[in-house]
Amino acid sequence: MKKFLFKTLSMKILSFSMVLGLVPLFVVGITLNWLFEISRYDDVKKRLQNHSQEISLEIEGYINSKRNELESMALMPALQSAYEEFSKTFTNGGIYASSYQDVEDRYIDFIGKITERNGFDDIFLVSNNGFVVFSLLYGKYHGKNLLSEPFVSGHMGNLLKTTRYGLQSQVMISDADQTDEHRFIYFSSPVYRDGKYLSTLITRVPLSRIYKTLERSGLLESHSTITMSERRSDSWSSLMLDESGSSMSQDEASGLWLDRSTNFIPDEKTLVVASIIPSINSIMRLEYSESHILAPIFRTRWVVIMFMIAMAMIIALASSNISRSITRPIKQLRRSFKSLADGDKNVLVKASSKDEIGVLLVQFNAMVKKLRSTENKLIETEKLVSIGNLAAGVAHEINNPMAIVTSNVSSLKDYTQELVEHLAQVDKVLIHNELYEKNTSLSLNQNDVSDLASEVELIIDETGQSLTRVKDIVSSMQVFSEVDKEDFQTFVINDLLDEIINEVKESNSSINIEGKFVKSVSVYGRKKQLKMMFSRLIDNAIKASDKKNHIVQIHVGGSAEQAIVCVDDNGCGIDQKDMDKIFDPFFTTREVGQGVGLGLAIAYTIVGSHNGTISVQSVVGKGSRFKVILPQSLTKQAKTA
Repeated sequence: MKKFLFKTLSMKILSFSMVLGLVPLFVVGITLNWLFEISRYDDVKKRLQNHSQEISLEIEGYINSKRNELESMALMPALQSAYEEFSKTFTNGGIYASSYQDVEDRYIDFIGKITERNGFDDIFLVSNNGFVVFSLLYGKYHGKNLLSEPFVSGHMGNLLKTTRYGLQSQVMISDADQTDEHRFIYFSSPVYRDGKYLSTLITRVPLSRIYKTLERSGLLESHSTITMSERRSDSWSSLMLDESGSSMSQDEASGLWLDRSTNFIPDEKTLVVASIIPSINSIMRLEYSESHILAPIFRTRWVVIMFMIAMAMIIALASSNISRSITRPIKQLRRSFKSLADGDKNVLVKASSKDEIGVLLVQFNAMVKKLRSTENKLIETEKLVSIGNLAAGVAHEINNPMAIVTSNVSSLKDYTQELVEHLAQVDKVLIHNELYEKNTSLSLNQNDVSDLASEVELIIDETGQSLTRVKDIVSSMQVFSEVDKEDFQTFVINDLLDEIINEVKESNSSINIEGKFVKSVSVYGRKKQLKMMFSRLIDNAIKASDKKNHIVQIHVGGSAEQAIVCVDDNGCGIDQKDMDKIFDPFFTTREVGQGVGLGLAIAYTIVGSHNGTISVQSVVGKGSRFKVILPQSLTKQAKTA
């Protein structure tokens, strides 16, 4: 059987991508959707149970806070005094006596404020024999005996009896009756004075207020319904039955009940969670709309189907893009290699990713840049070698005749001096000679001899100065051929710069030169060569600085890897057009006779021989900065370079 072969790499990648993408997509999609629905049902159950617990804790906390507020009210001396006066006037004349009205006028504002401040609906002051001696809202209990029928068997009567027997605060929930529009949670607390039981203080809070508090806090949502009932066998049974009449299942871990029901939201199935509120011995039942709670599961099912269809289309497009994305840089790299082989050193490829192909492209770019840098270095090295060879040859050819000329000029100066002195002596002799008096044409004028001597001496001095300048030029050119002849050593560059600064100040005290050293920096290099380099830079800065106010600053800093020295001046700056030529040999912007343009070229050559860099920053009219960066721990490569 003949093996099938793809014609192109892109077709091969596209085919494998489609197979590897579509087959797992349908298998994984169906499986994950099934697992998701199972886990989602469990999550719904846990979320509803957690929600029920949060609401239970919120209600429990609310009830306990109100209970504590009531106990605090029972300790108020003013409220105790109010009870005593209400009780006395109630016993003597009843609630309609004028004395009772006077007491009520004195305390009604105070009692109303503390009741409103603590969030209660009403407050009852109950005597120790069961009479409600004061009620803020004048309800059905006002002036009645809670220990007699029909109240003794009701919530208020039971609450009062429990409080009297236990002598501690109590809480109880009521069911709706004919006279109460709302259901309430009643709170009671015994009132003591001087350690003796005085009366009972009863307050109440509507359940609707608690529900509104839950709504404001965001715990009670619009798609849920809350119902609370006293924990009795009949109410427990009605709450714990689902729609089929079966008892709801209890979750062992949380102690909650969860099932489905249609009891409270007509014509719609609901999920029901029930839990116990211990503080009021009641059951809280929460019903949630099933269509709302489980809507994410139903939506997810359709989303998964649409997702798999969309993913199938995306996989087809992605496979095509992946194929092109893999082959495109390979094709680009192939073209770049061909251009590089043809001699184009500026070819670079764009690396848009960080994967293996992206790394390959980055390495290709690095190779091209390194190749270009190596080529530039070779050109620069060849240039320096040529300059060095030229400098050595020129220096050798010029030094020999220069030595002869210098020697001859020196001898000529000596001979001329002797001639001038001899003529002067002859002139003195002729002045006293008779022949001189008779034959004046043979006499010499003393002024002519002096002028001749001065003229000859000036010519010889100018010739000597010119020869000295030629000698300096030759010495400077010899530096190019001798940069690698000195041995390396470790020294503190700060000390070297201090030495140069002191020499400059000794030669010209009017120059303001300052060293600003951040820290002491050691380098491994050729000390004499580096001294020459920094001397050239500093001399260049001095000559470029303001003639009226020389300011030259030298900064030293660096890190563990490199030393940095900056030489700043306040001179006229360098034109932008001259920046690229500033380090070229024999380039100068000064007038003829003030320099030949070798100082910065020598500095550049010395820094390069130390594997360092030198750069210049300049602003016309403000000054320049020459920045030298030297490796702080020069490798042996510098020594053998």
